[in-house]
Amino acid sequence: MLHQRHERDGINNDLMYIPKDDSEINFKTEEDRVAFWKFVEQDSYLKNHKGQYAEAYAARAPWVHRFDFRLLEDFEFKIGKTKHCFQLSFDIMNVGNLINSKWGISKTNTVSNSNRILKYEGVKSATDLTPVFSMYKVNGEYPTKTYDTYQNYSECWKLQVGIRYVFNYRVQITSVEWQNMIRQGLFRDFRDTPYIFGFLYFIVFQPP
Repeated sequence: MLHQRHERDGINNDLMYIPKDDSEINFKTEEDRVAFWKFVEQDSYLKNHKGQYAEAYAARAPWVHRFDFRLLEDFEFKIGKTKHCFQLSFDIMNVGNLINSKWGISKTNTVSNSNRILKYEGVKSATDLTPVFSMYKVNGEYPTKTYDTYQNYSECWKLQVGIRYVFNYRVQITSVEWQNMIRQGLFRDFRDTPYIFGFLYFIVFQPP
């Protein structure tokens, strides 16, 4: 969690000291004070570290669990002496999100102004140099939660159907194995190479 600092060293934000109660912080308005403590209480890190400085990289963003599913099937056939292959594929990306719209979705802290929640407003008076703070607002409203769902096209589940036609189909080996065979002189010309040539076509379905 960050707050705007007033030292003139060119750095705009610091890791904040998390006050333990009202006696350790002064706010510009009563609304700022109420909004701040509501925000602290909903955030597990702030709530459990009152009276301490926030540590660098101590508060973690929520975990995201994503997994995909793929079904692949080869259909081989010959034209003359040359072997060919049609390869059909069926993929579901982010399966969890297909089952539950709240799964497989990352969260962002833009709803809390990227965790910059306090703004330095100056001091109480010329004779009282106690700093005064206000709460940042996001879209004109006080932040009420640290993270919120990241609404983006890339977060949704996708269904993909693909077909690949492979011609001059030979044995499928890894690129490392192929390079070793080239070094050993096992292939004399282009026709002997075990490359798999072909094209790939996908049809992708995605919810609105």
